[in-house]
Amino acid sequence: IRTFACYNGGEAIRYAKSLGMTTVAGAWMDSRDGPSRAELNCLIALAKEGVVDVASVGSEVITWNGLSASQIVSYIQEFRAAVPTIPVTTAIKHEAIILPENSAIIDAVDIVYVNIYPFWSGYSIDAALSVFIQEYEMIKAISGGKDVWISETGWPSDGSCANGAAVPNAINQERYLREVLEWCNREGVVLSWFDAFEQLWKDGTEWCNVASHWGLFDAYGIIKPGPARILS
Repeated sequence: IRTFACYNGGEAIRYAKSLGMTTVAGAWMDSRDGPSRAELNCLIALAKEGVVDVASVGSEVITWNGLSASQIVSYIQEFRAAVPTIPVTTAIKHEAIILPENSAIIDAVDIVYVNIYPFWSGYSIDAALSVFIQEYEMIKAISGGKDVWISETGWPSDGSCANGAAVPNAINQERYLREVLEWCNREGVVLSWFDAFEQLWKDGTEWCNVASHWGLFDAYGIIKPGPARILS
């Protein structure tokens, strides 16, 4: 299980750990020093409880949240100094991690943790798996021998329009989930699917109204038919 923020994710991490699940606990970081500091301290305290397997300091902070590579590296180093026994990383988009100016992040993390979305790149479902593999291998080649985990991937089950050749519908979500899981299981690649539950509050917050349609389960905790066929 992966969480994105510490202030509201601690109980989920504790419960998942009690069930024997691998836990990737996140701290939500942005350009505001005070809230980011509070999140980092929360993550450090949670890790010291012994319920965190991997700590993720920030999510796509370079792309969206106004931090530089050097700033996120500083936060990572601070976490490591406080909890040296817990692997630490940050979730970063494929397009950002391959840039030379962000190479310090690869040097700083224990696990390279990357978001790969063929849907957002506008590829058809027929090309999606090959694009996923190609982008993964590209990052693996620059990882310096470190493990590369998939921090996010997914495909929306509905939406009001296509993103280029990428069509959001339930059939494509089921196919992409099946193909990516089969490949990751075969290759031993750790994957976090985005996301577990649909979030109705996100309606209208993303292009083509796909924001509330990424979940494996609907907003009421009922698994969708496509994911059910794969995960049952």
